[in-house]
Amino acid sequence: MAIVPLKKVTLLALNRERGNILNAIQSYGNLHINKIEDSDDIFTYNFNSENNDIEKLRSKLNDVTAAIKALTTYDERKKEFLAPKPELTMQDLEKVLLNSELADQTIDEFLKNRNEAMDVRSELLRIESSISQIYPWHSMDVDVAQIEDTSTCRIMAGTVPVLEFPEYSKTIDEIEFAEHEKIYTDRDNVYVLLMYHNNGNEEVTPANFKHSFTKYNFSFDEGTPAEYIKNLRRKEKELKKRQDELLDAEKILAANLTELEKYYDALTAKIDLLEQVNNFGGTDYVFLLEGWIGAHDVEKFQKLIEDTVTEGYELTFKDAEKDEEYPTLYENNAVVAPFEFVTNMFATSKTASVDPNTSMAPFFALFFGMMLSDAGYGLILALGAAFVYFRTRNSEGKGNSLLALLAISGVSTIFWGIMFGGYMGFSLKPVLFNPIEEPILTLGLSLLLGIIQILYGMILRAVMLIKQKRTMEAVSQQFTWITLLLGIVILAFPKTYMFIGEEAPAAVVAFGQIGTYIALVGFAGILILGGYGQKGLKRITGGVGSLMDITGYLSDILSYARLFGLGLATGVIGMIVNQMAGMMAHGVGGWIAAVVIFVGVHLFNLAINSLGAYVHSTRLQYVEFFGKFFVDGGIPFKKFAPVTKYYNIRHN
Repeated sequence: MAIVPLKKVTLLALNRERGNILNAIQSYGNLHINKIEDSDDIFTYNFNSENNDIEKLRSKLNDVTAAIKALTTYDERKKEFLAPKPELTMQDLEKVLLNSELADQTIDEFLKNRNEAMDVRSELLRIESSISQIYPWHSMDVDVAQIEDTSTCRIMAGTVPVLEFPEYSKTIDEIEFAEHEKIYTDRDNVYVLLMYHNNGNEEVTPANFKHSFTKYNFSFDEGTPAEYIKNLRRKEKELKKRQDELLDAEKILAANLTELEKYYDALTAKIDLLEQVNNFGGTDYVFLLEGWIGAHDVEKFQKLIEDTVTEGYELTFKDAEKDEEYPTLYENNAVVAPFEFVTNMFATSKTASVDPNTSMAPFFALFFGMMLSDAGYGLILALGAAFVYFRTRNSEGKGNSLLALLAISGVSTIFWGIMFGGYMGFSLKPVLFNPIEEPILTLGLSLLLGIIQILYGMILRAVMLIKQKRTMEAVSQQFTWITLLLGIVILAFPKTYMFIGEEAPAAVVAFGQIGTYIALVGFAGILILGGYGQKGLKRITGGVGSLMDITGYLSDILSYARLFGLGLATGVIGMIVNQMAGMMAHGVGGWIAAVVIFVGVHLFNLAINSLGAYVHSTRLQYVEFFGKFFVDGGIPFKKFAPVTKYYNIRHN
């Protein structure tokens, strides 16, 4: 498959039909909608009413989100392990919005309970704070209403720093008209009840100042501190009881989580639908929609509009104009489609280029498998990823692309494990050779695969240039280099026999000589055509400068040595794990430890090296392969389809 050819869709219809049309298009789910810029007064229209609706729906969605997050704590619904999400149709979501009484009531009760719970919590914190402040005075058996000055005496409560208190106490004891009582002592202060006659004021006041006596003002007007704390504790108990009642009420509301989840998805879909209106043009009576659709879907879309619109409309389809930018839509089979996940993380290709996924997928899987290169690991990865994928996919067969990618890469890993004789760290007879015993051959194979991918990328670039009628650029920039690199590979092939300790056969040597001539043709082509497209003297000398690019190609080829390095690391670590487990396998306890080490460390090795294989295989595609032909800057094809969280949407 490849990049899908698109048709530009233009739809002009009455505003009163807009809601039905949008619902139908959203349910259809394969239209990319353009934003129409205000270029003509006839299509300048203020969609404030829709924007106001969006704000109201977003506010409601925030409330639903908060309710679901809180009530999920009490969710007692039985959920099947790794089960796919339940399904609804767009019509079901519409019904949810029309019959949202239960969901709205649940949200209102939840918010009311939450607000009261916040008030209760605030009051409990205030009580706790009050108790902690009053507690040092709890043993003072004096009504605070009596702690006030009389006509002849002064009575006050206060604190004195612990280090100052001994001297302060001695000073007060020496004053004839003063008495004090120590109530409580904590780490920092001593709590004191002080009484003195007015005649002692001239002595007490300097003593208070000198020893940092700080007057304490009680927050209540009557009763002892112990009585006040008791009242606070009683109120605290009542509030905690109310807190438990509110918690029980939330647990009851959790029974409506299913309705809330449907409501969440329905609101999300409705908000997305209304937001699309801002991309339209329109007047008070009509609206204009523009977008893109796959050429193979034109008849289906036309039938959809015919069945939806009851009054007059105008629907047209046409090809993109010259130099008009339009979105890129990939359409690939079940094997290649998962690898779009990798490409989409990088960039979207221009519609004038080739589909990178079809070309990249086999290389990615091969490189991933070679870097993991253990049949046991591959079997676990393939079966595990496939199991989760098939358990969680929807009724239309769509599942997580990453899981499908890992399952395919797991099959590749099994293949390389058999080729190299790697089985969970145990070395069996390989079909090719053992990388640990033949590291040079493994490195050579890695570089050879790299050369093949790089040459393939250059061929793709040449094909793109030819399709764009830039044949001379294809010859001067691509085919000359392809010829040179291919000649060098053929020339070097007889030399590889020395790594296996053999002498190259005469036929192979003769074949290598052919590589010499091929390389010379490529070399000459670069010298002669390397300056194509440049002006002046550079048109003649440009070929010499172009030859310097050979260092870049060599650097790219050497990058594929990571296939050798990571594959070797996986096997070595597996062998070490097996040796460790073997050393422990003595006695019952030793065998248990051996099994734990074998299973645990092998799983860790699988996880960490799978991550490394994914990252490094991705890097080879992004840097070495895509750099040869990929033209980025494309516009992603964004399907106007509901994006839901709790339910899959089943299309009728």
